[in-house]
Amino acid sequence: GALLLAPALVALLLALTRLHAWGPTSPGVLGAAAAALLLLAGFVWRERRAASPLVDLGLFRRPAFAGGVVAVLLSYAMLYGMFFGMSFALARGFGEDPLVAGLRLAVVPVALGLLAPVGAHLAERRPLATRLLGLAVCAAAALTLAWLLEAGTAALPTVMAGLAAYGAGLGLFIAPSNSATLAAAPEAWAGQAGGLLNLMRALGTAIGVALAATLLAWQLAPAGDAAVRTTGVPEATLLAAVGAVMWLQAGLAALAALASLAGRSGRG
Repeated sequence: GALLLAPALVALLLALTRLHAWGPTSPGVLGAAAAALLLLAGFVWRERRAASPLVDLGLFRRPAFAGGVVAVLLSYAMLYGMFFGMSFALARGFGEDPLVAGLRLAVVPVALGLLAPVGAHLAERRPLATRLLGLAVCAAAALTLAWLLEAGTAALPTVMAGLAAYGAGLGLFIAPSNSATLAAAPEAWAGQAGGLLNLMRALGTAIGVALAATLLAWQLAPAGDAAVRTTGVPEATLLAAVGAVMWLQAGLAALAALASLAGRSGRG
């Protein structure tokens, strides 16, 4: 199972990260995507027949668990896609020193950490409503940042407020989502469920950065030019490109909300 799953994920990420440089119809991207699909199909076939599978696919027959792992993947894609895009906005668009830009980005995990206990408390009574509230806050913050960056009216105080709101929204969502997903798995499968959740976090991180990088490259590249550099790009152009990445984060929040709704247990 591991020998099939690991190269499948590598092929998937290769297709995503090289989508702009090679082109969506290039042999490299199509070949990597085809390899990912074939290897994942082989993984499913193998796991369904293995006496001791790496992943018991019976877990995914539980809507609350299946929807939960998808939502967790998307939430980490949102977190690291935001980090990737806004690092360029702060360092290149606003001319911040890299250290200062990194410290400004720290407002996201700080807000996330402060709101996570609140999210966990609220989720004891209204788990689904709390998760959806968190995603709504994330989407609103991302859309506001997108509008400000694309319009050229963004100022550092408003950007910091948007980043804080985005982190707060993730704080309301991630902890309740993790808890609900693990709770949806039978106790006998707790180890596998925890391992899958960790895999989704890592995969979501990689996918979020890959998608954000591809979109940023598409926004900045001259027609027909695959070589993209953020240095030398006019500040307004770079900030507008990062604004497109913020639209992507809002879209991921909407998909995470749909995954949460699809996996609701009826208690939220």
